[in-house]
Amino acid sequence: VPYIPASKRQVQNVMTLLKSRSGGLADLGSGDGRIVLEASQLGFSPAVGYELNPWLLWLARFHAWKTRNYGRVSYRREDLWKVDLSGYKNITVFLAPSV
Repeated sequence: VPYIPASKRQVQNVMTLLKSRSGGLADLGSGDGRIVLEASQLGFSPAVGYELNPWLLWLARFHAWKTRNYGRVSYRREDLWKVDLSGYKNITVFLAPSV
């Protein structure tokens, strides 16, 4: 699956859909972690990104560290088709149409 970063507007659209929701959030195919970081800042806890690409995981973790959110979010290298989602109240998926 090709990496297509979400624009600021697209991230804001996702946050609008999550308005007045709470609890944990899982972002499947989290890429560089933009949605997870924004969700964490809005109070979603835990905010967890699942990404298979190790380079994108590194980038997401770097962004979390750079914005001083490293302890508030987490990113895990897992196949999005095999993740146990039972502990999350909110799930986001921002992927290419082919997926």
